[in-house]
Amino acid sequence: LSGSVSTTKNYVWAKNKTLGFGEFAKHFHLKQDLMLHELTQEMLDDLIANRRDEGMKPNSINVELRVLRIVVNKFKGTHKAPSINGIKTIKGFVKTRYLSDKEESAVLAKLSGMEGVGAANAYDLCVFLLDTGCRLSEALNIEWDMLDLELGEYEVYRIKTQSHDVIPLSPRLVDILKRRRNYEKPFVSMDYSIKVLRKVLDDLCNKNTVVNQQKGKVTPHALRDTYASRLVKEGLTLHELSNLLGHTTAAMSAKYSHLENRDVAAKARALMTQRHSNNNH
Repeated sequence: LSGSVSTTKNYVWAKNKTLGFGEFAKHFHLKQDLMLHELTQEMLDDLIANRRDEGMKPNSINVELRVLRIVVNKFKGTHKAPSINGIKTIKGFVKTRYLSDKEESAVLAKLSGMEGVGAANAYDLCVFLLDTGCRLSEALNIEWDMLDLELGEYEVYRIKTQSHDVIPLSPRLVDILKRRRNYEKPFVSMDYSIKVLRKVLDDLCNKNTVVNQQKGKVTPHALRDTYASRLVKEGLTLHELSNLLGHTTAAMSAKYSHLENRDVAAKARALMTQRHSNNNH
């Protein structure tokens, strides 16, 4: 199982939790010698029920389910597969948190006012994520030959969906990338800078506990959501957005539908106002 550093850590945690390794030995877990074809829906139901009893949230339970699904899909062509009809995740909390213009200005001002290369790199990375909607893992894997700074385009290969997409680059981002041209890659050795970015986002944007509970905390991934929300507000359809974000289906962009609905409501309000105005004349 591979992915970004954070994703890999989640996978390792899920494996240990599901099979009861180490600190999880006393928790409910599947048998460590369980054969792949022996996995049943009843076992999955028991796993989910016990995790809920432990107080785990759906999104955390889904990490375990996804790892099991990845393993089943990886070996079903070469090994005897279980009789279950796919491993479905359960409905969890969907984050709808994105930065306001005021929050973006505050974050960038904070980063630009900090000393050191780490903060400077964090600033550049923040703008890149805000202006491209890329996942953090995608940004960290960019090569210079994927960028055309004259045309202002970035051809991204989506590891998650195995697709190629062309992303437009904003003028401010082109300037940043030209300034970084002396680096081997646009974003290299960024571990410390990512920590800086996470801390600044947390310090400036996550003080309201009610908003955190309702919409989720601001993390680097929220910069991708910010990019998407702004495009929807400017009139991009969910289908167009799904292509730009590298979603396999438009349904994956449904979390932004409330913004599209808000625009529809505004248009409806304007039409009704106009109608009543015409009727009064």
